[in-house]
Amino acid sequence: MAILGLQGVRGGVGTTSITSALAWALQILGENVLVIDASPDNLLRMSFNVDFVHQGGWARSLLDGQDWRDAGLRYTSQLDLLPFGQLTAKERENPQDWQETLGEIGSRYPGTESERAL
Repeated sequence: MAILGLQGVRGGVGTTSITSALAWALQILGENVLVIDASPDNLLRMSFNVDFVHQGGWARSLLDGQDWRDAGLRYTSQLDLLPFGQLTAKERENPQDWQETLGEIGSRYPGTESERAL
């Protein structure tokens, strides 16, 4: 399984749009896709028709002491979304907690180093 990570150099450069378009294209090609929002802006969910007032996500679950896996959303039979979740400005100050969770998520979807593009 290939793992792709996209990161914009700043906000507004289109990274979220490219991520959602790539996820959609891959599932059309028959790939199973898990798209994970790693941005505290929590905007990737908007590309998948998740209601604006929806506050759930893996980071929100982590801070609330809940299982982050329960924050996943099924969009199509081949496309799942794991939103970041809504956090306050104060809650955004501990990114080291997010890194641990992202590492755990990544370990559940193993791939060789040559398959990973970050």
